[in-house]
Amino acid sequence: MFKLALRLGYTVNELQRKITSKELSEWMAFDCISPIGDERYDLNAATICTVLFNLNRGESLPKRPIDFMPYVTKETRSKSLSNDIINAFKGLQ
Repeated sequence: MFKLALRLGYTVNELQRKITSKELSEWMAFDCISPIGDERYDLNAATICTVLFNLNRGESLPKRPIDFMPYVTKETRSKSLSNDIINAFKGLQ
């Protein structure tokens, strides 16, 4: 609820008065498909860092976007991020 209120420019109290339970459920489902919080910004910044690093890496091994995402733990460094990206692009079609 806080992320949505922030994105729409309302306080949580204002949003609770303006939105129905059904609409809130729809926003929650939308957030699962296309995050409305800062998670997407982290991925965008990591993608830019990856391109810049890999263009200038010399003899170093190439990096992946997940290498530039400090809040991603080793346990979550799996194919799940790649699958999320692929599914996001499929959703745009």
